[in-house]
Amino acid sequence: MKKPTLVNHPPDVAPPPGNQPVIAPIYQSVKYEFETIDDTLRMLRGDAPGYFYMRASNPTTRQLELTLAQLQGRDDCLATASGVNAIAQTLLALTKAGDHILCFIETYGPTRNIIRRLLGRFGVEHTFLSIEDLAGVENVLASRPTRLIVFESPTNPVTKVADIERLTELAHRHGALAVMDNTFAGFHQHGEYDVDVFVHSLTKYASGTGDVMGGAVIARALRSAAPAAGSGGCAAAARASPRRMPRIRARIARAAPHRRRAAP
Repeated sequence: MKKPTLVNHPPDVAPPPGNQPVIAPIYQSVKYEFETIDDTLRMLRGDAPGYFYMRASNPTTRQLELTLAQLQGRDDCLATASGVNAIAQTLLALTKAGDHILCFIETYGPTRNIIRRLLGRFGVEHTFLSIEDLAGVENVLASRPTRLIVFESPTNPVTKVADIERLTELAHRHGALAVMDNTFAGFHQHGEYDVDVFVHSLTKYASGTGDVMGGAVIARALRSAAPAAGSGGCAAAARASPRRMPRIRARIARAAPHRRRAAP
């Protein structure tokens, strides 16, 4: 190999079997290569595992996704560039023109903006109620076909607690999916409920230090639009979040008294 070529193709260096790093490395590479074109095509078709472009995924991001999915008690996770990106991707992926979304006035402001201003431009209709108006929820679901019920518990920022079991039961009885922003409760809570899709901001409790931006979509099964949307976060942020996850319970416990004082 000529020296100018060698500079771009340095020797592979990896720990020998049985000698693994205590902390997983950060994979910063944007591109990944295969031995043959056929190997590449098999991966792109989904017939073989692998990585192609950081925008879709890489080993660092995948480790974060599998960790979060296990914490939430689901099968798969898609890491995104921010919590609002997780919400936007979920709503865009699950709706089309003519669909109806039931949401709540206590919901996070950017979520309401996405439903009203973005999805509304593409013919997705919506109804807003109070999270406490279960009779109203049942009336809306009985009166028109609804694609999604989108809610939070506790809500951000007024910290109202939803009846998750009742909302999910009503959604499924009327053929809707239940999408829950679980950021304020944390990944270790609410997995026992029959929520179809969880969304999270990693910027809050998952990191806890104000220097990581990210989001997550968690469900029993996912087929991601991330390669087309270009929504993946950076590898350094993906690595920072799981390193701080062991302290998430302590952060939530410390915040709980403040949330109770702020609740109406």
